[in-house]
Amino acid sequence: MGLELFVLWAAAWLLTLCALAGAIAWSDAPARYHSWAKQRDDAEKRGRRLLEEWLSPAQLEQYSRYHHFEVIGSHSGRRYRIRQGRQMNIDELDSRNKSTAVWCFLPQGRLPIGDIMLAQKIALESDEHHALAIAHKNPC
Repeated sequence: MGLELFVLWAAAWLLTLCALAGAIAWSDAPARYHSWAKQRDDAEKRGRRLLEEWLSPAQLEQYSRYHHFEVIGSHSGRRYRIRQGRQMNIDELDSRNKSTAVWCFLPQGRLPIGDIMLAQKIALESDEHHALAIAHKNPC
C-alpha cells in the first residue's frame, strides 16, 4: 500500500509541474499574438501602399472605389479584373465587362494581399502567356 500511495503522490506532483510549466509557457501568448498581429497589419499596410504606387491613375481610382482594378494582357490584349484577395481573384472580362473565366495564380509564401495583387498585375501586363500557363482557370 505504501508504494501505491507514493506512485499516486509522484504522479500528482508530476501533473502539477506539467500544468505549471504549461501555464508559464502560455502566459505570454496574448503578447506574442498581439506582436504577430501588429507585424501582419504593418506588412499589409506596406503591401497596399506599394501596390498603390505601382497602379496607373485609372487603376488607382478603380481600386480606391471598388477594391479591384483592370489590366490589359501583354500578349492577347484581353482585359482582366484583379479583385482584392489572395486567390481566385482574377476575372477575365469580355467586351460587356462580364467575367468569362476566373484565373488563379499567386507567388509562393504568405504574402500581404497588396504584394500578391501587384505580382499578378506585373505578370499579366508583362508576361501574360507564362502567367496563364501556370494559372488555374475556372470557366464562368
